[in-house]
Amino acid sequence: YNSGSDARFLGLVPKRVGRNQRFATQGVLPTGAERFRYLVVTQESVSATSRRVPTQPGRVVLQGQLNLG
Repeated sequence: YNSGSDARFLGLVPKRVGRNQRFATQGVLPTGAERFRYLVVTQESVSATSRRVPTQPGRVVLQGQLNLG
């Protein structure tokens, strides 16, 4: 994430966050990921059957500076 008009969707966490309030995911970052300054995690409401990607980001629950160096 750099701004509202300069961001990239990376995917959904494969399992619902449990009682321990932790989640984990893995994958390959897209080409050019080093140009982004922040990583932002949002809370999304996704149906278990459709798993449709949201058209707008939900409420920000975690954000921080992205350092790939």
